[in-house]
Amino acid sequence: MKKAIIIFLCLLLSACGTFAVKVEILPQATETAQFVATTATAEPTVVVQTPMPTITTAPSPTSTELAAEPITLSAIQMSDTLNGWGVEAGGRIIKTSDGGGLWRDVTPFQVSFGDRSLYAFNRETVWAVPSQLDVNNSVWRTQDGGNTWEGSQPISLGTGKYSPLNLQFPDARHGWLLLLAETEAQKRDVLLFKSSDGGETWMPIKNLYGSALQSYLPATMTNMAFFDSQTGWLGGWWGNDDPKQWSILKTSDGGANWGKEALQLPAQKNLQCNGHSIAEMAPGSMAVELTCTLPNDPKYLYHRVHYLSTTVEAKWHSWVLPGQLLSVYFLNARQGWMMVTSDNPQLNHVLYTRDGGETWNKVSEVAWKHAQFEFANDKVGWAIVGNGFATALVRTENGGQVWIQVRPAITKP
Repeated sequence: MKKAIIIFLCLLLSACGTFAVKVEILPQATETAQFVATTATAEPTVVVQTPMPTITTAPSPTSTELAAEPITLSAIQMSDTLNGWGVEAGGRIIKTSDGGGLWRDVTPFQVSFGDRSLYAFNRETVWAVPSQLDVNNSVWRTQDGGNTWEGSQPISLGTGKYSPLNLQFPDARHGWLLLLAETEAQKRDVLLFKSSDGGETWMPIKNLYGSALQSYLPATMTNMAFFDSQTGWLGGWWGNDDPKQWSILKTSDGGANWGKEALQLPAQKNLQCNGHSIAEMAPGSMAVELTCTLPNDPKYLYHRVHYLSTTVEAKWHSWVLPGQLLSVYFLNARQGWMMVTSDNPQLNHVLYTRDGGETWNKVSEVAWKHAQFEFANDKVGWAIVGNGFATALVRTENGGQVWIQVRPAITKP
């Protein structure tokens, strides 16, 4: 039988424009293409294998879907394969019970929210912070799936503009809120707050304010990962005093004290390193892409990602990268997905690991430039994807081998 490659094009539509996602459907064959990335050091090998995905077609829209209002999502957090929460581009908080096709507007009052405003604890309990805190400076909470909301006690803030960088609840009582503060003098600082009563009140972590530690927390790239009410990390800056050191702050006593923690680097002398934080991350996770070279050894390359997530365990993990890292997401300690660049500038690779990052299998090739992944289990997942001009919501039911566009819409009352 002659080999054939069927190119299945899915047009991804948004209010900003259109773009295509290319998925290669390969016939059965006796050989499997492999790509092996290695470095000069004895690091784990990344094996990228091309699978044989199946062809899937999207269902025809129902009359209800056609009558609904089309929307574009900026954030998504799913509780299971059907139920989840999101923020749409217009600033509304929305909820789905059919896997992401139809959504219901559950926005509290007339407040606008952004892609870093939401933390979904489960199907019923969610916290949300306005994209720009208003005069009440409140964090909103629902415990009945968005039917009713209640605001927290006002957060003590000074003059200026305040917007959320991250919101996280390791458990139903303890929460952490990271804010960006912009003053009239164009000064930008990162502020951290803590709640111990389910979000009713928020107290500032004062020992960060005005300290040398805060100067290492950049305005937009700082992220956080808290595993409980006591243990957590803050980070996001390559220090000017030591370009080889990504600044990470760690607390083990609920923010009362902080220490600096270094990422593990190779022991070679004269190592020249560069790195940056990954922006498209799920709440409770942080990632740094790191590249190191030796001037006297042009063949030496240390290219890894350092990853920390509350879905894994309270320590940093790292693995070799076969390309530039664009996005990473872990469902649990062993199963994860990441998107990296390929030799083809028009296509990127979606990879999957089942052993915590020791090996990675290529599951699909896509034309996306960025992606925010969200998985309910090892098969069913979603991604908010874009090419720099337009964004779309896609869904997979076979672990990322095939992605089908979902055209989300808000049901009209």
